[in-house]
Amino acid sequence: MAQITVGEVDWNSMDVPGEGRGDRVSDFMQLKQGDNKGRVLSNPQQFAVHWVVDETGKKRKVGCAAIGCPVCQRGQDTDKPQARWLIKFYNREEARVQLLEISSQILKGVLNLVKDPDWGSVTEYDVNVKRGAPGTQPLYSVIPGRRAPLTADEKQALAAFNERVKIEKFIEAPTPAVVAEKLGWALGENTKTVTNDFRSSSRTSNGNGSPSPQTAGKKPNIDFDFDQ
Repeated sequence: MAQITVGEVDWNSMDVPGEGRGDRVSDFMQLKQGDNKGRVLSNPQQFAVHWVVDETGKKRKVGCAAIGCPVCQRGQDTDKPQARWLIKFYNREEARVQLLEISSQILKGVLNLVKDPDWGSVTEYDVNVKRGAPGTQPLYSVIPGRRAPLTADEKQALAAFNERVKIEKFIEAPTPAVVAEKLGWALGENTKTVTNDFRSSSRTSNGNGSPSPQTAGKKPNIDFDFDQ
């Protein structure tokens, strides 16, 4: 893993962060257009987000606070929370373990492989998450790759990652105050009195293929059969 030097560095020995192979200190993988090859290393961790236009007119992604969420309470159709998942992923290009946030489109692609008797557990083979050009539908496709056990170095990298990075902290629901602060709102501003504890409802879909607000907080009700 790359180290960041604190203090004076030599002009002839330094790289610009983000250039070349990218900022190697990032624990999050960004899916680029084209091939994104690697190995799924964990079960998915589910959480919920909103896409909201903030006070500057910029569309921002914020976590859903679930109970007392100011975005949910605003009550607009566009404010419905959307499910997202975090997985641990061995990035072949970077040769390192990273967290990868995926949408329902990628999740369905992985599930299709898990359910296929010819492939099964997705931790036993590589996958290529192909990202198409802007406007492509579907934007993402998941293609199975080589089947091989993890090497000793890859297992060691995963163990070190698990020791250093706690995935649970990245899926914790923010407080209503944090959500409001990120959007530049005052708590209670432009809200309706609604029940937004979507974890207790029996609805399962919002009509566009994504889990509805009522189910976005639940764990998937299927055995993914991912190895830890």
